[in-house]
Amino acid sequence: MDLERWVVLASWTSTLLFVALAFIALRIRRRQGDRASRWLVAAFGALSAGLLVSRLGLNQRIPGLQLVVVLAIALFPYLLLRFVSAFSRMHPVLRVGPAVALGAFAVWTPFVLPLSEEGRSPTQIAWLVVLLALFIGISLIVAVRLWRAGRDEPTIARRRMRTLGVATLVLSLALLLAGLGAGRPGFSLVIQLTAIASTLMFAAAFVPPALLRASWRATEEDELYRAALRLMATTSDEEVAEVLLPHVTRVVGGRGSSLESVAGTLLGSYGDQREGEPLDVTLTRTRLRVWVSPFTPFFGEEEGKLLLRLGLLADLALDRAALLAREQEARSETEAVNAELEAFVYSASHDLKTPLVTILGFLDVLGDDRMALTDEDARFYLGRMRANALYMQDLIADLLELSRIGRVETTVAPVDLGELLAEVEEGVLATHPGVRIVVAGPLPTICVNRTRARQLLANLVENSARYGGRADVTVTVRAELRDERLELHVVDDGKGVPPEHRERVFGVFERLSNAEGGTGIGLAICRKIVAELGGDIGFVDRDRGADVRIALPRGVVLDRADAEVSGA
Repeated sequence: MDLERWVVLASWTSTLLFVALAFIALRIRRRQGDRASRWLVAAFGALSAGLLVSRLGLNQRIPGLQLVVVLAIALFPYLLLRFVSAFSRMHPVLRVGPAVALGAFAVWTPFVLPLSEEGRSPTQIAWLVVLLALFIGISLIVAVRLWRAGRDEPTIARRRMRTLGVATLVLSLALLLAGLGAGRPGFSLVIQLTAIASTLMFAAAFVPPALLRASWRATEEDELYRAALRLMATTSDEEVAEVLLPHVTRVVGGRGSSLESVAGTLLGSYGDQREGEPLDVTLTRTRLRVWVSPFTPFFGEEEGKLLLRLGLLADLALDRAALLAREQEARSETEAVNAELEAFVYSASHDLKTPLVTILGFLDVLGDDRMALTDEDARFYLGRMRANALYMQDLIADLLELSRIGRVETTVAPVDLGELLAEVEEGVLATHPGVRIVVAGPLPTICVNRTRARQLLANLVENSARYGGRADVTVTVRAELRDERLELHVVDDGKGVPPEHRERVFGVFERLSNAEGGTGIGLAICRKIVAELGGDIGFVDRDRGADVRIALPRGVVLDRADAEVSGA
């Protein structure tokens, strides 16, 4: 095959490749659907149409087509410039100047055409110089803007943008060589090969092949691998965000990033989140967001896939952190339960051993023939033995009751606290006749287990009566509705509980004094009952006496309309 045939083959190859690029641009337009892709379709559509018409020789046979072909070729770099400017604002001079220059060139062109192969007039030569200057100048602006904008982009997007800029300059070189003259076949072949090189670069910029993408993405893959290794060592949600977000921002070329739970809770943030466009990935547990440059959605669709992979890693890491947290929580609970059980067993054995030792001691005295005991002495010792045995019975009963709370399923029903307090008052006055019980304001009807509610009130009122410090202590019970909770107060005017002991007395077997008796389990039972209802119990500061406050969810109040109690 002679050289001229190679030139023809190369010219048709370059033309068809530009037509293929036009179809690629159209495909991108359908996928992206944005303003930038419209300019891209216009650029390659105009250029490929002009080259195809010229290659078919229609511009020589149909009047006016030569003007269309020339203007289509001249417009190409300007349309690419509009494509680039769709992503970021340009200086007015760069935006308006090329448009004015091309407008003037378009007005001048009809007076220069047709161009002749035999020779060119000075005017046509000047016109050709202006065409080359416009094409190369605008192409240079496009290349510089793409090159500079790519500095902050991730590897693939940066390589694609810069390849597009270089391809534009290579095409300008092909046009420059054509303007210098293509009379010799060897020179013409170089021109066509240069044009083919530019088409391949354009194709690599818009649809880079998998092998090229893998080569470009090698750095990000290493970064991804390091992120995965570090994520597997995290133990909390905050640590996951702290490790992941810097990697995400670097890999995707973002300005900033954030990690949220699907419920909207911010787990962490990194970098500047005021600039750029948000790129989101929502997964099972997380929403990963990166603020990227306007170029990234177009040139960095690979970064979207990479972001998805990083999001999946975040999900796995958060699942692992949650599992570790649950495991740690379970371990801590087990250790706390074991410690509590150990203390409980020690206290229970001590409290059970004390009356048992007393009983055994009295039995030894009664069984000792050497002791000259009167009937009165024997009755005294038997009475003390009976009192200690009853204490052991009460202690065992309280321990059993404490163990049932939270384990045994109970039924709930409407309970009028006023009526229930009257029952409690009757029982307390039987053992503490000097105590005065006062109800300050109406008490609501609540939906709870009646037995548990009676235990709660009875233990608190009994405590005030027993530990108040005198026989005529006054116990006041009142209820208040505050925001979304019901507060019950059991207040007495006794000697009170010192602040340093107010938390301790809610423990099992905790008593401030052994003189008043009791098993030391009553307040522990109260706390467990209140916790089962979803509330809390504790002492409120008071100048004199004790004020025990029980805070329950307002939902336990059966009828809110009837529950307008004092303090609401």
